[in-house]
Amino acid sequence: PLNHIRITTYWLLGLIEGEGSFHLRRNSLTPTFSLSLTAVQKPVLEHIISFLRGQLDKYSLVKASETKLFNLSLEEARANSKPKFKLTILQIDYLMNIFIPFLENLKFNSSLFKSPLLSLRQEPRGKKKLDV
Repeated sequence: PLNHIRITTYWLLGLIEGEGSFHLRRNSLTPTFSLSLTAVQKPVLEHIISFLRGQLDKYSLVKASETKLFNLSLEEARANSKPKFKLTILQIDYLMNIFIPFLENLKFNSSLFKSPLLSLRQEPRGKKKLDV
């Protein structure tokens, strides 16, 4: 049931390690985070968005409401796959100043957080080249 969905910090971390992706958008070289789940799991993504909104201060929450900080989009089924919903975070300020620092304080079990993309946070925008 939908009222049994409870997002915790380390549950979210595990999901991000398994299903999450940090990458650069090809057309703009913008850092991006995405997380995809099957369409029937859309309520889980909605609860994740609520959890992440709950981490914001008042100013950031207003800004998030005025902009599309958390993008939720439907991806049609391909071949034998099921339709998916994809949560995407494109805003570099949120990623670099809130989301990544939030994750940096947690203990990862995978190499996801050792991605060269995440080292961008230490350098001013556009000043660092990625070695991949």
